[in-house]
Amino acid sequence: MHHSAAIVIYGRDSSLLALRKLVLEPSGYFVRVTTSAGTLRDYLDDSFVDLLLLCQTLPTKEANELVKIAHTAWPWTNILAMQGGRHDAKKLILATWSALSMVPKCC
Repeated sequence: MHHSAAIVIYGRDSSLLALRKLVLEPSGYFVRVTTSAGTLRDYLDDSFVDLLLLCQTLPTKEANELVKIAHTAWPWTNILAMQGGRHDAKKLILATWSALSMVPKCC
């Protein structure tokens, strides 16, 4: 049985998160977005997550801490922590597609 790959996106800019969701869902991914650390933890505790995407709007220190916590608590979850400014946009796009290529889509 196949399932839609589940992606959780966490960051500070709700408009940016909504845009990412709009881009990913038509490609067959089940996407949840949140700006709340508590909701993030609930999403990760309540369901299987294939990819945790941490937005570049998070401070680096917080993103690094979340990577450590997520890796320990949910070792099966792929994690992509995006960082950088506008000059790094091409790197962010390539990293995102690289991470998504590891996440199976529904049939």
